[in-house]
Amino acid sequence: MRGFKEDTKGASATSGALAVLIVLAIAYGGYQIYTEREASQSLVISGASPVELPGFSNGTVEMPLEIEITNNSQYTSPPAKINYEIFMENTRVETGNLKIEKIEPNGTDKENITFEVEEEEFSSLSELIQNQLTGENFVITAEGNITAELFLGTIPYKRPFKVKYEI
Repeated sequence: MRGFKEDTKGASATSGALAVLIVLAIAYGGYQIYTEREASQSLVISGASPVELPGFSNGTVEMPLEIEITNNSQYTSPPAKINYEIFMENTRVETGNLKIEKIEPNGTDKENITFEVEEEEFSSLSELIQNQLTGENFVITAEGNITAELFLGTIPYKRPFKVKYEI
């Protein structure tokens, strides 16, 4: 008695197509993780520079700063968050967060931060005012962390930064 031969051509084609889709999904995921990580590692905070001269009034200094974030990679960066602390002459005067949308390859994003420093918070406020009037420098330091979530938010990424600027 002759047996019937099972038709496996259709099942074989379906499994092959499924295997190709799985390989493509893994390759895409690996590429996505690679490019987002590469762009995140290439984010550079190049300065915390004054946008204009500080404003002085009644024992308070209003300090406008510009933070420049540059993506030095050939890939678009994922959205990132910057947690920062700002120090004037080693005295912490501000903490905060910036949310950065995607930055294009070799692109730059500039963010403005304005904060007020009370005389009680900054013991040498009069020295700061005097330095501005006499043209002497003082140091502003911004430090913190750049964080991003890679590959659809499934992989956390965090890197510290520190920049100094003399005014």
